Amino acid sequence: MIMSNNNDYVRNLTDYITDITGIQTKVYPLATKEKDKLPLLVTGVYDLHGGMIMGVPVVFAKEKDGNRLTPSQIGKHMDIIKHSTGHHAVYVTADMLAYNANRLSSHHVNFIVPGKQMFMPSLLIDIKKPVISGTDTVDIYPFTQMLLLFHLEAECLDGLTAKEVSQKFNVSYATANRAVRWLTEKELATTTKGKEKRLSFILHGQALWQKALPHLVSPVMKTIKTNIKPKGGLICGVNALSEFTMINPSQGGCYAISRDACDDIGKHSYEEYGENTIEIWKYAPELLAKDGVVDRLSLYLSLKDSEDERIQIELEHLIDNMQWLEV
Repeated sequence: MIMSNNNDYVRNLTDYITDITGIQTKVYPLATKEKDKLPLLVTGVYDLHGGMIMGVPVVFAKEKDGNRLTPSQIGKHMDIIKHSTGHHAVYVTADMLAYNANRLSSHHVNFIVPGKQMFMPSLLIDIKKPVISGTDTVDIYPFTQMLLLFHLEAECLDGLTAKEVSQKFNVSYATANRAVRWLTEKELATTTKGKEKRLSFILHGQALWQKALPHLVSPVMKTIKTNIKPKGGLICGVNALSEFTMINPSQGGCYAISRDACDDIGKHSYEEYGENTIEIWKYAPELLAKDGVVDRLSLYLSLKDSEDERIQIELEHLIDNMQWLEV
């Protein structure tokens, strides 16, 4: 990806973050009052922009003269930006050697390579572009998967344009259009001819689910432990499976939240200890949930790789007893 000027840079960065998070993102020149807090060591080396990622203010820093700095220097500069402005600092580059990416990752430095990777440990984000073999790829963006499951479980989306999809789910047109394009590329849907291309799924119900399943992934991005119950958390995991099948619930609570709800539990969270398990999802689970429990298809995807034979048996029952949305 070439970021030849600031307009291209801002557009590429904005579209990538929006596609990844499913939340419309804005990137803008950093305010003068914020720049004035920074030393020349930083302002002379980087093009600086402000923005929001999942409601969290950040400062994006792109080298003015290409990739000349070492990972150690970048890490120190990002620390300066963070402590001077009080915002998360994110290093942005059009390309990065794997060695340098590993160095930044090991030191927990936030960075984005638009179109390829977003590593932001401060926001619990680590997403890489998958390896593609030939023309076949199982890559699916979070919003695209949520949209497909919404059509299968909640409401028929046939007849909508990409613009109408963006308005319905409050995402950018780029994100909605990418989702529609992905569905047509995988031959799960078509679009009508003419000026207004309207979405039309080729299959419905279980037939659509079965064809899409090889491309679908677990919605769970990260799992943490905590002793608190997160506000707005939805029952998930084996506890949710027990709501739909004969399996017994696990000890302790298991709750799904979206990434933008992480701040509410961050200071109380531990990686290994705590009576509650918190699943941080790639898309907002409440968009598909009902009665305080995550939706069945997302639940299936979150547990399908479990090695527990009891869970696998009950997952089969879950799908066999699924009430598919009538179209």
